[in-house]
Amino acid sequence: MVPQLGLGFLVLFLVCYTTESRCNKGCDLALASYYVWSESNLTFIVDVMQSQIMPENNFDVVLSYNKQIPNKDSVQSDIRINVPFPCDCINGAFLGHVFEYTTITGDTYDKIANPYYANLTTIPWLLPFNNYSENRIPSNVPINVTVNCSCGNSEISKDYGLFVTYPLRPGDTLESVAAAANVSRDLVQRYNDGINFSQGSGLVYIPGRDQDNSYRPLKNTGSLDISAYWFYEDYPHSDIWTSDMHCSGWSALSVTLCVFWILQKEEGEGGSIAVNTFSGSIGSCGNRYAQYGDVSPKVDVYAFGVVLYELISAKEAVVKANGSLAESKGLVALFEDALNQPDPKEDLCKLVDPRLGDGYPLDSVVKMAQLAKACTQENPQLRPSMRSIVVALMTLSSSTEDWDVGSFYENQALVGLMSGR
Repeated sequence: MVPQLGLGFLVLFLVCYTTESRCNKGCDLALASYYVWSESNLTFIVDVMQSQIMPENNFDVVLSYNKQIPNKDSVQSDIRINVPFPCDCINGAFLGHVFEYTTITGDTYDKIANPYYANLTTIPWLLPFNNYSENRIPSNVPINVTVNCSCGNSEISKDYGLFVTYPLRPGDTLESVAAAANVSRDLVQRYNDGINFSQGSGLVYIPGRDQDNSYRPLKNTGSLDISAYWFYEDYPHSDIWTSDMHCSGWSALSVTLCVFWILQKEEGEGGSIAVNTFSGSIGSCGNRYAQYGDVSPKVDVYAFGVVLYELISAKEAVVKANGSLAESKGLVALFEDALNQPDPKEDLCKLVDPRLGDGYPLDSVVKMAQLAKACTQENPQLRPSMRSIVVALMTLSSSTEDWDVGSFYENQALVGLMSGR
């Protein structure tokens, strides 16, 4: 039997993690902290968040977790409500649940993420689970909306087994989030190690109360808490090159980033670092770093997006036309031009490494390019976290159509590429 290899599998070698299976089952219940926006109501919320726990038009279930709401017609805007949903183990990779949303005319991934799903998901989280272009989503089609969840962590406490997926908003702090959960700041921080609660976006996980207003003890679910077991070293490397990444073996699914820059630095606002000497390449770092020397983990996210583009195209970050630097164009700009087309597939095909021939899943390339586009957003705050990128790539690798490895060995150029030559 010929072994099978998905396109996303190749990408996992670029990530500084050992990507073993992270769960074998989920838990029966989680809560989503849904921020009620001005034009929403409980009917809309129950519709988009329906699951086997909360079937369509079943208002009693959501009201039982929100005793402060007297009836379905008296929900005020600009408050949070807890919405119950099942916490599943998705593809053996992470804890979450996939909701199904049916589009209407004018919908975009941005609009679906917020306000419809109140930042419980993001654009980079929507892309791996759907086949539609970011700029061309038809109406009246189902969209898979993935929301992360947590089942707890026995190493921190066995007293809490029900958790709220809590999107951070501007103005939130560790103190305010801990107060919402009615637990100590130390406990909330331990469940969300390394998270800056004042960053104004992103997900955290806090203990929640059941319908009896009680904390549930932790059950032995066999699941690992995504918030506790996905790690990312928040030290900015400033420049990431494919040539600096070394695979430790096909079975290990891990890679080492072998470049570390020694920078003269001083702390700036928001955890950024002001660099006195520029040491990266223009093509593989964000404009803000190149222009102002502002370094943060989001610089690494940008560089990783460029690495994804390089992997797809086998081109360097700066493409020189006719060998002339004066006529060069950044790889990011080339891919953005293609992805901004109404139907980007034809233009993306022109950018794919020609040595691959036709032996690759085009839908996977589109999804990977869309993820790279999210990583290379001009505004660093709009770029996804490395944690979400890793899980997105794992999901992509396990959900795309398989790639016949045997076809590689019919193409000597690809054999050299796979062996590092």
